[in-house]
Parts: sequence; structure tokens; C-alpha cells
Amino acid sequence: ISFGDSALQIEELNVERLSNSAAFATEEVRNFKVASSVVWDADVDVALTAPSAALAAEHVAVNGRLDVCLQQILPRPPFFTGILFFFAELPKVVLSLEGTVLGCRVNLTWLESLLADIIQTQLAE
Repeated sequence: ISFGDSALQIEELNVERLSNSAAFATEEVRNFKVASSVVWDADVDVALTAPSAALAAEHVAVNGRLDVCLQQILPRPPFFTGILFFFAELPKVVLSLEGTVLGCRVNLTWLESLLADIIQTQLAE
């Protein structure tokens, strides 16, 4: 298994303070949200084999807006007491699969769409 050599790209980074509705007016805001657009476009090498069939993922791309919320910022390590990260909107996922059955190449477009939808749903939850 290889997840490729391409690093996750982070674009349009935006940091904002989150106010605590239960905090008093004199309390300092200690929660922050970092929102960014992320792109991971990689050549991967994930293979599943059986006696008469093989399935390989060769390319995967994920594109979406990722939010990271840092809770209770501290002046020393560990620097915050909690972290929450999620895709704010459904990310776009594209897969490229290749497969063979009894040595013959098979069209896996239907499986690419099915797996991309499953991955997309899991990333959004």
C-alpha cells in the first residue's frame, strides 16, 4: 500500500476567533477556527487480489473545505485542550480503479462512483 508522494495542499487559510456564548464579557476568547480549502491529488498504489481477480486503486483526489476548531488555547504545550476537524461541505472525491477477472480487464466505472460516494459520505460525517 502506498498513498503516493503528493502532499496535502492547503489554500485560502482563514483564522477566526470563536466566542463562547456562556462566557462573560470580561473573559478572553480562547477558541479559534481555522478554515481552509484542501486538495489531495495523488497517485496511489492500493491492491486487493484474489485467486482469479485483482483490483487496484491508482489515483485518488479529494477536494473540499476543511474546518479545524482549536478549543481552549493555552500558553504552553499542549497549546490547546481539544481539537475538532471536519469538512464543512461535502468534499469532492474522485477515484481511478483498475481490475481484472480471469486475466481479462474489466470496466470499473460503476465501482469508482460507488466507492467515491461512500468515501465522500464518510469524510463529511
